[in-house]
Amino acid sequence: MNIPYFVKVNKRSRKVKIMVSGGRVIVSAPPRLSKEYLDRLVARYETWIASALRKHEKLIAGIKLMRDVFNKNEFAARTKELLEAHCLAIATPHGVHLGKVTIKKMRSRWGSCSGRGNISINLLLGHLPDELLEYVIVHEVCHLVHRNHSKKFWSLVAANSPEFKERKLELRRYNHFLAANNPPRGKIGDMM
Repeated sequence: MNIPYFVKVNKRSRKVKIMVSGGRVIVSAPPRLSKEYLDRLVARYETWIASALRKHEKLIAGIKLMRDVFNKNEFAARTKELLEAHCLAIATPHGVHLGKVTIKKMRSRWGSCSGRGNISINLLLGHLPDELLEYVIVHEVCHLVHRNHSKKFWSLVAANSPEFKERKLELRRYNHFLAANNPPRGKIGDMM
């Protein structure tokens, strides 16, 4: 079996790392390694790679996206509306206010909250069930109050999203979607 893979050159790396992400095989390697050497290395781990690819296929087979296509402007308006409503209910009573709201395609996160109170929401959430968008929003708004994942933070999340554990697990099942919709980081050589 000849497995196609991407090469990610990492100048600081001293050894080769093979990973499967988003259904793609990525080989992170120091510079100046030959294609023949990398081919032999990938061939040596062919069984493990094939197993990881099968596991990825099983994972995505059971998950359907809510929407293949959606209107970005409508999604942004709905997201900002939900954010403002949750901020009023969760953050405002604690004397904390929402900063800037950004909706963008993110590489590895569904949402983030900066130290200045700015919240970013991943545009890819527009493809997922609405309850997952709401969970991410509640999670990020709770970070306005508690800037960590302490017990107080999770208590606040639980008070505002009682089914947060189920939502968190369901969201993890979509992590392959993040990887599949973002190219690997760093300098990418030609696919080999």
